This record gives sequence, structure tokens and C-alpha cells, in this order.
Amino acid sequence: MEGKPETKKPRLVKKICEEIGEALVAFANADGGELLIGVEDDTRITGIPHSDEEIQIMLRAVNSHVFAGQSLPLIMATKLEIEGKTLLYFSVLKGTTQIYQLPDGRCVRRKDNKSVPASVNQIQFEKQEIKSRQYDGQYVDGAFVTDLGLVQ
Repeated sequence: MEGKPETKKPRLVKKICEEIGEALVAFANADGGELLIGVEDDTRITGIPHSDEEIQIMLRAVNSHVFAGQSLPLIMATKLEIEGKTLLYFSVLKGTTQIYQLPDGRCVRRKDNKSVPASVNQIQFEKQEIKSRQYDGQYVDGAFVTDLGLVQ
């Protein structure tokens, strides 16, 4: 829903799909995440008043609003009924095999509670840096200092 509290109206399906795609791409480029459509920021359940056909279009945003040829590491995209209201629930894992983009080629990543622009190179560099730190910090059982092959 959008608008002032006394004059709220259903949001356009096209806009909702764009925001679903952007949020899920941003989550996949960060640490993964979950998205609920029909719940306000203050946790009130308002539901979505759209038709079943429009809801199906929104559920397909996981494919239609991601760069062509890419598939998000999706766990779930489903319609829920809570307190007699319709919600949509999406869950996506952290992307480990590629950097995800929006249909127009833009790249976004989740930072705090916002989707922010990021370059593919920046995300790749940061992921490599994390992998390098993890590798460097691994414990090797039974290793001795002499195994390092230090030259005397």
C-alpha cells in the first residue's frame, strides 16, 4: 500500500516487482536475507490487496527482475495467509558463485537496512578478501613450525 494513512491505495505491481528484484539481488550480494511483502516497517500486518494473477507476477519477480541468465540462490518464494491477510515471503542465500545484477545491469548490495549501489569489482574484491582471511586463519592439525620450510 502507498499514500497517506487515510488515503492508502494498492501499489503498482510493476513497482513492487522492481523492489522485490532489487532487495533480493542486494541480499544475494551481501549475506542473504528475507523479504516480507505486506508487513509494514512498524511490524503491522497490512497484507496485499492484489489479485491472484498479480500475486503470481510478483512471485515471478525472482526471475523477471534479475539480470538475464542469472538465477538467484533462492530458498523460497511463496504466498502466505496470516490473520486473514495475504503476504509474500522471499528468502535468498548469500551468493557464492557469482555477483548478481538487476535487469539494467546495475549491481546493488544490502548495507544495514538499505540496498546501495556497488560495483561488481568491489564486491568480488571483498569476497576474495574474506576467503583469504578464512584460509589464512585455518588450523592445520599436527603441523609443526618446521613444516613451514623456512630457509636457514
